[in-house]
Order: sequence, then structure tokens, then C-alpha cells
Amino acid sequence: YMPAFLVDHLLRRTEVFDRKVAILGFSFKAETDDLRDSLGPKLYRYVQRQLPTRIRVSDHHLPDPIPEASVEYPRNHSRAEALEDAEIVFIATNHAEYGPALKELAETNPEAWIVDLLNVGEADESTSWMKVSAHVQPAEANKGLYDDFFGRYPELYPATKDIAHFLADHQLGE
Repeated sequence: YMPAFLVDHLLRRTEVFDRKVAILGFSFKAETDDLRDSLGPKLYRYVQRQLPTRIRVSDHHLPDPIPEASVEYPRNHSRAEALEDAEIVFIATNHAEYGPALKELAETNPEAWIVDLLNVGEADESTSWMKVSAHVQPAEANKGLYDDFFGRYPELYPATKDIAHFLADHQLGE
């Protein structure tokens, strides 16, 4: 359900329809070719539902095409091909090479939206090359409640996404 959360939050800030999307990383974890339980295919499907102009996937640990039937064996582009003219970039796996790639992207395409849940770009308020739109973290006083909630998150998300988004917005003061 994390892919749905990422796409939903992005849609609050910009449209995906008719945009060029790149997904960097498709494997389950960094520096592997293991697709079991990967969020990459789920993210691909959620993005695809928004009807972008194109989705280009890049994961240098996987073959081309990527052996994932649930998304019809997508082509595995080089990182440069995937990022070429990308308007939205999702980081789905924290491969080491993506941090420098995001810094380069910020210089060559500063208007691109970057969804980096794994923070491979190491963004914070002092990062001069990347604009951080928001950090959403649990209030320390509510840590136990959040830990319990996120432990149940995969089961509860479909029924509670509106509440979760309200809480995130509330913490941001929106």
C-alpha cells in the first residue's frame, strides 16, 4: 500500500496524467536482482492507472525485459534513457548509484518532481540542489500510536487512507 500512498500524495501536488515518468529501481532491496515482494511492480501499476505519457523503468541489477508478469514484462531502460525528459521520478529501490543520479537530475532538469521515500538523494533543508516540499514525521509524543498504526498499515490502508492523509496534512499545518 505504500505505492498507493506515494502516488496519492504526489497527486496532491501535481498531475501524472500525460506526463513522462521514470521509476528507478524495481528489485526488492538495494544491490540485488530479487523481485520477490518488491514494491516496484505495485508502484508501476498505481502510476499506470494515472495514464502518463510513458513510464520508463531502470534497474541495472535486472535483465531487459524485466521478468515481472504483473506489469507485462516492462522494458529495462538505462538510467540515462529512463531519466531523459522525465517529469516525475520515483525512487523504488535504494541502489547506491541513484544518489548521484538525483543530484545530476536536479542540475539538468530542476523542474522534475522527485518522489524519494528512501531518501537516496539525502535531502534535507540544507540541501542546496533539491527543494524539499515537506517532511512528515510522527510527533514524538505520538510515537507509540504511530508505531502501532504502521504495524497494521498494510491491512488498514484501503479503509483509512483519508484519515492518514488528514493526519499528515495536519502535521504540516495545511
